[in-house]
Amino acid sequence: MTKSELNTIINSERWPIKFIDFYRHYFYVLFPIGIIFIGTMMMYSGIGNNVTDLKITALIELGLGIFLLIFITKRLVQNQRFKNYKIQGVSTEIIRESIQKLNLKEFNYNEKIGYFSGITRTSLFSSGEKITIIMDRERLLINSRPIMGPFLPQPITIFKDRKNIKKIINEIKNTTANTQYNKLGK
Repeated sequence: MTKSELNTIINSERWPIKFIDFYRHYFYVLFPIGIIFIGTMMMYSGIGNNVTDLKITALIELGLGIFLLIFITKRLVQNQRFKNYKIQGVSTEIIRESIQKLNLKEFNYNEKIGYFSGITRTSLFSSGEKITIIMDRERLLINSRPIMGPFLPQPITIFKDRKNIKKIINEIKNTTANTQYNKLGK
């Protein structure tokens, strides 16, 4: 990530869309569109030939295609966006301490540009998530999106990204509260 990309993310609260995103992520929207196309052709044939079974099957296929198109598109858009949290008293040390408790695989802080990034472990249903945390004054921008590679074709997750963000925020809030409590006690 470059400094200009970081500024774009801070202003828009979303990843900038690049050409490779169409190949890695948005390409998967073609599958539900294909299902909708096949369902439409089945419906056209069922109406033209007056075949009730074909009409019913076409309705089921059209419904499935539309559902998948809406679901995949919604999840792809959610993976592009950063969640915005306001936590008072947070610092890079608190974030570093909080994230180390979560045991991420490759966690680091890019001091030159100013963001945290880490990768979750793979599981049966996930090829791992890339977590990005950007600190902007008293505001934290957090994103969790699936890792994509040539052999990791996972454009979306169902709930793992939300679960990761919730764990991180809870840990940061706990560490911030403990740090402020310790400062008051001294």
